[in-house]
Amino acid sequence: MSEPVRAASTLEDHARSEPAGDLAARLARETRTFSEEAGIDLRDTPAPLFRLLVLASLLAAPVQHTTAIRASAALRPLTRTAATLAAAEPDDVARAMTLAGYWRFHHTKATLLVRAGEHVVERCSGDLRRLYRDADSPTGLHRELRRIPGVGTHAAHIVLREAQAVWPDVAPYLDDRVLDGAKQLGLPEQPDELAGLVDPHDLPRLAAACVRTTLRPVGTSRAPAGS
Repeated sequence: MSEPVRAASTLEDHARSEPAGDLAARLARETRTFSEEAGIDLRDTPAPLFRLLVLASLLAAPVQHTTAIRASAALRPLTRTAATLAAAEPDDVARAMTLAGYWRFHHTKATLLVRAGEHVVERCSGDLRRLYRDADSPTGLHRELRRIPGVGTHAAHIVLREAQAVWPDVAPYLDDRVLDGAKQLGLPEQPDELAGLVDPHDLPRLAAACVRTTLRPVGTSRAPAGS
């Protein structure tokens, strides 16, 4: 059994006998968000938000989440700003990804990431906060994120799960993937009830913990990070 599956199975076993409030508090205390794991100091500023977008696009592909996180770190010099990535050659982006072990569809993904940089520059002057400020609801923001090349439904969910830490109007953002993990852990499956178990600033970590419960190696019975 792989380490992610073993850890998730152990977590599920322990969860069965732990009160929901205690379990949720412990998960929020012990779990890192995916942006934290990728070394992104998430703040309400353009650079970390754009890096989160790139990470989400990588995580949403059918690859192991650890591979996506390594690729995100490898692309750090090219993702200082949306304009930096927009000016990059797709071959350079693909090369950085493959050096990090991200081989699957790397040329296609690299091209989409460059186009994403171009779109963010053209649509919101390189600042994703403009999408947040202009959106009338989390659903509307999710729709706008999906207009960005390479950002599909799953990637947009990842962005909003993590960005609710700095975009409070999005919270509580608990999509079906989070709720599937909550069910496996024996936690409430209603978003408001699940969110009510922790302080708002801990919600992104609880959401990440629920998603991590569903992780699996590609090709087995648990879903990759962005499914």
